Amino acid sequence: MTDTQREPAKRPDRTVRERVARFRAKHPRFDWTPSDEALRVFDEHRRAHPTLSASAVLDRLVVLAHRAVTGNLKR
Repeated sequence: MTDTQREPAKRPDRTVRERVARFRAKHPRFDWTPSDEALRVFDEHRRAHPTLSASAVLDRLVVLAHRAVTGNLKR
């Protein structure tokens, strides 16, 4: 498939707004203003893993912090 071709929509009867609402129901968005220390940690992880998105870095840090604090993260 080339860049100009697109796959057909799976549910063409849904509007963009409906698809976004369905996505956001499972993937909530939240605002985050990191402290200076948290931003340094985040930046360090971004530099160590440049191919990861910001979202992936945050996900990884949250999971690792939870494991470190509780030790009982269900997989």
